[in-house]
Amino acid sequence: MSEIKPELKDSDAKHCQVTWEKLYVCYAIGEASTANIEKLCRNLDMFARQQRGIAFVLATRDTTRPPSEESRRLVRQVFTRNRDNIACVAICVEAVGFSSAIIRAVTSALFVLSQPGLKVRFFSSMNESVPWVAESVGMATQDVRSVYYYCREIVGQ
Repeated sequence: MSEIKPELKDSDAKHCQVTWEKLYVCYAIGEASTANIEKLCRNLDMFARQQRGIAFVLATRDTTRPPSEESRRLVRQVFTRNRDNIACVAICVEAVGFSSAIIRAVTSALFVLSQPGLKVRFFSSMNESVPWVAESVGMATQDVRSVYYYCREIVGQ
């Protein structure tokens, strides 16, 4: 196993963005402001332009409200520009019931419907996504799991 030293791109009390090798993780346990989304778009755009075959992981909970229409438009633009450099998108919604369905519907519209051909899967937890993400970008499962734990430590979860 390699030594994991993720790069922290952005963080606050309820969000963090972290990269490691071909992995970009956005972990959010609260509503993302327009400023959070703008930072995500800027950082992801730079990361995806630097290398091909990246994985984007969005991990969130049922306490997270969907972003504004303007924020969704910005996210769609970044994924459209970088579609050829993105190997996979893992959406991890750690929620149950109706709130989970709402979050999945919004993210489905963002990633599946608006980005044909983009390899997207939904998971009920970050841990559930580990094997698929690792295989999609050729990383060790333990490395992916370590980056996820790092994100949880930053946000205090």
